[in-house]
Amino acid sequence: MPIISRGALVDTKSTVIWQGDTAHYYGSWTPQSHLAWAGYSVLYRKQVWVTIVVNKRAGMVARLPLPVYERGEQGRRRAPEHPYARLLAKPNRRMDPFTLWTWTCSTWDVYGEAMWAKVRDAGGRPVELLPLHPTAMTLEDDGTWTYRSSSVEVTRIPAADVVHFSTYNPDSMTRGMSRLEPLRATLENEDAAR
Repeated sequence: MPIISRGALVDTKSTVIWQGDTAHYYGSWTPQSHLAWAGYSVLYRKQVWVTIVVNKRAGMVARLPLPVYERGEQGRRRAPEHPYARLLAKPNRRMDPFTLWTWTCSTWDVYGEAMWAKVRDAGGRPVELLPLHPTAMTLEDDGTWTYRSSSVEVTRIPAADVVHFSTYNPDSMTRGMSRLEPLRATLENEDAAR
């Protein structure tokens, strides 16, 4: 059956638009599949409107004030000197709050989840919040997390030391589903058509 492509009639019997299953390119959306993770980063890098929306949302979220309140008998009052307020104002040695929230929101939108590690002092109080990329995180059978990157491996991270932002996933109670997954087939077809 002929189609019109760029104003010319093309016979589709002799034209290969896509060969093979597209699942191997973007992978399944399950968090265990590294192809899925790579596919979502490819969509973010190559689809201009995905990039624009993710960046816009992340910038808006990062600009929001995050006041900390303490409840008392008279209601609640702002508590800028509370340890939690100080932690949010200086989450770690390398990142300011804007950078941390931009990374968190962008990662959450692209991968369906974002994570922070709580670094505790000798007394057990959180003193730093470190971003953990969800592609490097594995939930173990005992309920602890493992972080594996190309240069670092940290095992047996207690669930209490991981702040896990996660979207709804109809097939998993523990991992989020990328917001790009519903768009995947549409974007694959658009990419193949180009």
